[in-house]
Amino acid sequence: MRMAMAEQGMEGGYPGMQAPEGVTYLCVADVQITDRKIGKTIGGQIAGQQARVPKVQQMRTVGHVRQKDLDISEATPIIAYKITTGIAGLF
Repeated sequence: MRMAMAEQGMEGGYPGMQAPEGVTYLCVADVQITDRKIGKTIGGQIAGQQARVPKVQQMRTVGHVRQKDLDISEATPIIAYKITTGIAGLF
């Protein structure tokens, strides 16, 4: 996007916008959650019933943080918290 705006003569973005400052850390995670009961075989067949197919949920989640003076050791727990709360929000 920055390259497209530079071609149109809008170096800092749209008119009146300031260029973003600071450091951005971004984490993208692909998550697969399989619903099963502990101690039971996944998809196991109970007498007289059809085999149970486990429920599988797949999602991609993104956590990011932007701040002026930020290093990776400060950003990691913030991003981890954002991703875990996003996953926990499914339940």
